[in-house]
Amino acid sequence: MQEEEEEEEVKTLVWWNISSCPIPPGYDPRQVGPRIVSALMNSKVSGPVTITAIGRLTHDPNAPDNDVLRELSSTGVALIHAEELQTDLSEWTERNPPPANILLISGPTELESLARTLYGLDIDGYTLLLSYPQRHPAPDWLWESFLSGVYKEWLWKSLLDDMDSVSAVDKKLTTRLVLQDKCSETGESPWSCSMCDFAGQSFEDFSTHLKSDNHTHNALETLKMVDVVKLNQFKAS
Repeated sequence: MQEEEEEEEVKTLVWWNISSCPIPPGYDPRQVGPRIVSALMNSKVSGPVTITAIGRLTHDPNAPDNDVLRELSSTGVALIHAEELQTDLSEWTERNPPPANILLISGPTELESLARTLYGLDIDGYTLLLSYPQRHPAPDWLWESFLSGVYKEWLWKSLLDDMDSVSAVDKKLTTRLVLQDKCSETGESPWSCSMCDFAGQSFEDFSTHLKSDNHTHNALETLKMVDVVKLNQFKAS
């Protein structure tokens, strides 16, 4: 009898906006990755998992310090300094057609701004999962509509506390974190700065870049532009 061809494992990408959804006080950064994987496993999501923490890693009140970034990186979490995740998410979906799972961890304001994008990803066949620190003070019907195509949702702290044991039936699941601790064969770096078009060869390279005069200059200029946009939006409202 001819052996059945093994199905290709479904990838899961975790996009975590660490600016709008920071690590809660008292939580060990080294446990974030494993707890995300545990929550996915408990939700019957299997296969390789890659986690990318993206956001303003400097010049922001919620920016994690260098030690936190180092601990996240040591557990295989990729790090990207960027203003928003829309562009990186779009590039990833171009390289990874469905079936694939996407877990977005972000604040409610950004998630609402991504509603149209998420709707399109759902239509295209991606399985969507969401986590957020709290719901935006909006009508319940809005959130019900927004979450209609979402497979699973968590409050951020609930996800980090989701360490319940997996049932015997589900122990065959092979949910696992793919360590992103070196540049991939395609040349992609797990330490990058979209603002400065920088890709590091190591965490130390990345850390040095974040402290550089060039990065500081670009970050301050970006903040000025963001403030101008907000001011213009306020005047137009």
